[in-house]
Amino acid sequence: MSIRLTGELWAAHDQHPSADNGPKTESASRARIARTIGRDAADASDAEWRRFTHTWRQAQLRVLEANLVRVGARHASLVNAPIVGAGCGRFLAAALAREEARGYVDFARLASMASDDTERAEWVSTCAPSVAVALLAASAAQGASGNERLSSNDVAMRAA
Repeated sequence: MSIRLTGELWAAHDQHPSADNGPKTESASRARIARTIGRDAADASDAEWRRFTHTWRQAQLRVLEANLVRVGARHASLVNAPIVGAGCGRFLAAALAREEARGYVDFARLASMASDDTERAEWVSTCAPSVAVALLAASAAQGASGNERLSSNDVAMRAA
């Protein structure tokens, strides 16, 4: 799916070349998404391709929702747990939380990232696996040495 057509991907996260090494414009994105279903971009209007992309996004949400139900069926204590968003596609987790009327927690908040620095919080959430490992390592090092503990903001930003 071309998240470029839904407008949800933060531009700084769009770091890699496109699948066909073409430009990262909406027009080129429409052409790529059309090719994935054996069509040409000219086969539909810009608005129709945008609707198609949103329909595809909804299908992704249905897959996430089905897996959320499976987890809840196996672990009843998690049925009402908030959904934690991590990674550059966490807007899908936030959308699922809204649809399911559940709480949503951005990973940066769990990492105790200061909320007044939105760009840093964005990167901490995007780089959640690295930040989590760094926080665990810092906690283990502090526990082993008894030395002064770094703030989670310091550790998180070094990892991100």
